[in-house]
Amino acid sequence: MRFVRTPRLIRQSDPELYHLTLLHTGSVAIEQSGLANVHGPGGMYFIDCSRPFACRMGGRFTGICLEIPKALIPLPVADLVTRSLTEHQGIGRLLVGFLTQLSAREASYRAQDMTRLETVLVDLFSTVLAHHLDRENSLPAETTRRTLLMRIRSFIRRHLHDPDLTPAAIAAAHHISVSHLHRVFQTAQGTAVSAHIRGLRLEGARGDLAYPAQRAASIGYIATRWGFTHHASFTCAFHGRYHMTPTDYRHISLDAEDGP
Repeated sequence: MRFVRTPRLIRQSDPELYHLTLLHTGSVAIEQSGLANVHGPGGMYFIDCSRPFACRMGGRFTGICLEIPKALIPLPVADLVTRSLTEHQGIGRLLVGFLTQLSAREASYRAQDMTRLETVLVDLFSTVLAHHLDRENSLPAETTRRTLLMRIRSFIRRHLHDPDLTPAAIAAAHHISVSHLHRVFQTAQGTAVSAHIRGLRLEGARGDLAYPAQRAASIGYIATRWGFTHHASFTCAFHGRYHMTPTDYRHISLDAEDGP
């Protein structure tokens, strides 16, 4: 299939939008403003719907497409149209993950979620564009703060199994001071970074303890897998949160799984 948006069509209707596409399968050859690129599975790009473009699709196209009002993006992005925005790490990966999750869970969102989701999407999209333009300092302070928090949360989840995941390590990975990390996290989460990490690790360990396929794994192994270096400290933290020992929780959970 081939799509063409002509000057005449733009004169008839121009809602002032950027069109963002994340491909799952197929390929897209896209051309706009003298810039042309071909994108395959996993590719992500955007175009300006206020300017003419031509698009040719190959194979069975599946993907996620959405449109973002241009007025919400405070950056000059003409040089980025049709270019690949895909990254395997950093802010590009966060945007890909968010779009994928948004699409997969669409039916579970309520009307009151829309404003929050729109804010997250615009923050991520703006930050990806600013990254490619090398203009992160041009973003509004609130966008920078919210995006930094999303990057920190993602980093924590990816490194939960690492016993050396500390506030100092997180701050160093994001090129900020430990005090700045605590301030950003406390303002948004209302809790300390260490407490947030411990809570996620306990949730992960609790899931393993209740999972029949992990029945043969020792409690010490599960504790170590989730970043706890001492069995006693894991037992104490688990009891403090769930009001029973890991052993008791496992017995109750697996007995319920085996029961009628």
